[in-house]
Amino acid sequence: MNMKSLKWLVWLALVGLLFIERGPFGSVMAAETGQVTIWVDGVDTTQFPQVVVYVHVWGSDGLPITGLRVEDFQLQEDGGPPFAPEDAVEDSGAPLQVVLVLDVSTSMAGQPLADAKAAAARFLDRLGPGDQAALIAFSSPVDPDPRRLDGKREMGFTRDLARIYEAIEGLESGGGTALYHAVQKAVGLAATRPLGHRAVLLLTDGRNDPPHVGDPDAPIVLARKHRVPVFVIGLGQDIDEPYLQRLAQETGGLFRKTPHSAELARLFRDMATLLKTQYRLTYISRLEPDGQRHVLRVTVHTPIGIGTTAGEDVVFGPLPQVRPTATSARPTETPTSPMMTPTVTPASGNLPTPTSIPMGEGFNPLPWVGFLGIALLVALFLVGAARARRRPVKEVCAQCGYDLTGYAGSCPVCGSTRRLHQG
Repeated sequence: MNMKSLKWLVWLALVGLLFIERGPFGSVMAAETGQVTIWVDGVDTTQFPQVVVYVHVWGSDGLPITGLRVEDFQLQEDGGPPFAPEDAVEDSGAPLQVVLVLDVSTSMAGQPLADAKAAAARFLDRLGPGDQAALIAFSSPVDPDPRRLDGKREMGFTRDLARIYEAIEGLESGGGTALYHAVQKAVGLAATRPLGHRAVLLLTDGRNDPPHVGDPDAPIVLARKHRVPVFVIGLGQDIDEPYLQRLAQETGGLFRKTPHSAELARLFRDMATLLKTQYRLTYISRLEPDGQRHVLRVTVHTPIGIGTTAGEDVVFGPLPQVRPTATSARPTETPTSPMMTPTVTPASGNLPTPTSIPMGEGFNPLPWVGFLGIALLVALFLVGAARARRRPVKEVCAQCGYDLTGYAGSCPVCGSTRRLHQG
C-alpha cells in the first residue's frame, strides 16, 4: 500500500468517527493505566537543579496506594532515559485546600440531608491545622461568581473549621439543583488559592435543574485550566451519572456513588484519606536551567498495576514560575504551609490531549474504541513509514563518547555540551 492510500484510509476512519456520534466536549480520561491513577499536584523548581514533585496515587477502589518506595517511581525528562528519584516520602497529612460542595435541594430533605451533614462533619474531622476548607451548599439558583458568596450557606476558605461545621449544621433543604453553576463557582473559588494541593469535593443526588440553566462544560474547562481536580460522590438513582463521571475523569478527580445515604460517612472518610495522602519525590535534574518548558513524565509501579502521566509541562530556569490566580475572586487567607506558597510550578500537562469521544447520557463507548483504535494504528503506521525514509543521525558526546542520539541538553555522564555526528 502506498503513502497516498494510507492517507485516504486515515481520513476515512476519522470522518467515520465524526458521523457516528458527536459530543459537545472532548473527553479526557485521568492519567491512569489499568487499576492505578496518578495525579501530579505540582513541581517545585525553586532549588533547581533539585526538583520536588508532589503526586497522589490511588487504586480503582478510590483509596490511596500506600507503602511505595523510591524504586517504585520512575521519572523522565524530555523523553530521556528513565531514572528513579533520590527520595520518595509518603505523607498522610499533606496540606489541603478543599471546597465542599453539598447538594441541599428538595430531594435531599430528611435523612439524606442529615446523613450528608454528618458525613461532611466527619470529613472535616480528618483535616489538620494546616488545612483550609470552603463551603458551597447549593440548590437553585446559584450565582456562579465566586466573588459573591451567600453568607447563609456559602463560605470562603478558612482555617477556622468551626465556622464550616456551624454553617453545615444549619443547612436546610429546598429548591432545585443548580449543579453546573455550583461546581463552576467552587472551581473558581479553588482557583484563587496559591499553588498546592487544591480540590473540590462534590455531593449531589440529582441532575442539573432547571436543565437549561448553566453550561455543563464551563466547570470542566475551568478546572482543567487551573488544574483543580473534582472528586464526586453521587447519591441515589436519579443522578446524572454520565456527566458526573465525565466531570471527575476530565479534571483528574474520582467518581464514587451509593444508593443509600447511610454510606456517605464511609465515602467521605475515604475521600479524606485519599486527599490527605501524598508522595513527595525529590531528584536532581539532568537538564540545563534554560528557562524553557520541558516535559517531565512520572511513572509508578504498584502491586496492582502501573500508572503514568502523559507528561508534565514544567519550566526549568533561574526564575520560579508562578501561576497567576484567577481575577474572579480574592483569597480570604494566606496559607503558611511551604507547599502552598507560589513556589510550586503547576504541572499543566499530565492529562492526555482531548479526544472527540462524547461522554453524554446513554453513550456506548465500545464502538468508539474499535474505530478509534483502527484510526490510531493506521496513523502510527503512516508516521512510521514517513520516518523510515529518514535515517536518524547518530550523535555522541565529543568528550566521553556517550550516545546522545535523540537526547536533548548536555551529556548526562560528563556534562559536556559538545556533540559529534556519526553516520
